Amino acid sequence: MSHHVEHSQQNNALVECVVDDNLEFWARQHDRETEEAFKIREVWKKNDADNRAADLQENEIIQAQIHRTLVKSQNIETQRKFEVDNFKAQRDTDQAHQE
Repeated sequence: MSHHVEHSQQNNALVECVVDDNLEFWARQHDRETEEAFKIREVWKKNDADNRAADLQENEIIQAQIHRTLVKSQNIETQRKFEVDNFKAQRDTDQAHQE
């Protein structure tokens, strides 16, 4: 039994419609992914800015603590020098009286 197939013509309009729909779908998909990436990047930028601000604030606090410690150390050194000078002056006075 032999089958005879008549020539069929492809439906170019349907193929074009399917291709166009597919391209449109991928364009919308790309737009959504791009939009989501931009949203994520904005969140990261904000987080980075917040972290930098927190780091700067922490650095200022540490610098202030270092400054206070340095001033305190200088005050202690000045007080010690004053006490040593007084001790030497008293010693010299005591030695002068003994002679």
